[in-house]
Amino acid sequence: MSGQQDMPPKGGFPQINYKRNIPKSRIPGLMLFAGFGIVAAYTGYKVMSYNWAERARREKAVVVRTKDLNDMQRREDIKNFMRTRQQFEEEYKKGGGGHH
Repeated sequence: MSGQQDMPPKGGFPQINYKRNIPKSRIPGLMLFAGFGIVAAYTGYKVMSYNWAERARREKAVVVRTKDLNDMQRREDIKNFMRTRQQFEEEYKKGGGGHH
């Protein structure tokens, strides 16, 4: 069996382009980083502004609640005073002089 050996073509094979041919990015990395930073800053601002508003709402609720409690306590004090005064006057009318 005889055969012919496979050989390269005359003049050699064409040159292979082995270097990476990557097109330039449309958005540079620095712009992406800056964009994410801006989004993060805006989000942080929104969260903080919500927290500030929520804190103000809670503080206002505490002030209103405290005022309501003070009014309720004042009314209760007046009731107790009037009840005690009435008891004192009833005993005084009985002749007890108000003392036990």
